[in-house]
Amino acid sequence: MNSNLKNTSNKSVENITLTANFLINFLKKYWFYLSLAVLIVLFFLNSMISIFAGTIFAVGLIAYYLITSNFKYTLINFMNNYQIIEDSQIAEEMAFPIEDVRKYMRIIATKQKNHQWIVVCLKSRCVFYNLNLIDEFIDLYNAGFNEKNIFNTLIQKFPIKSRAEIKAIENVLIEQGKLEERDLAAMKLLTYEAEFSKK
Repeated sequence: MNSNLKNTSNKSVENITLTANFLINFLKKYWFYLSLAVLIVLFFLNSMISIFAGTIFAVGLIAYYLITSNFKYTLINFMNNYQIIEDSQIAEEMAFPIEDVRKYMRIIATKQKNHQWIVVCLKSRCVFYNLNLIDEFIDLYNAGFNEKNIFNTLIQKFPIKSRAEIKAIENVLIEQGKLEERDLAAMKLLTYEAEFSKK
């Protein structure tokens, strides 16, 4: 009996948690449209209240934009002090929640085409790479180095952790038009010829 009550209680708590998370995510995603809908309804009910609420809403939007813009540029300036830095280290050193740091790094990653540094978002982390690393990466890539050789060369100077980072950097630079995508068949042939010539 007690076991059944406990299971029922656990399921109820789980359902409430899932519902709460859904509502939070829904409000985070659609808060702007919901606010506009409320303002429109208020306008038809009472235009003065609608104007007052609209003014507060506009001031709130401006304040939010200024705060987020300020943090974004603060984050960029902070990252530029490092050759490579991950989201977890940034969160620790800046004393910000890692979720917020990742959120802004993802925003920065979508608007970085005109910069010499890049932010790459991998599966479980976001990483910043400064212009010195990117310049050397581009030089190695244009010299015909493959992914493995680029990795082996860069780890002698920079704290890169895996070849997955090399591939991610390559993809971002190709998307930005800073590198030309290679012909994989030609690359395999060149690699084979280079290995054959060593024998």
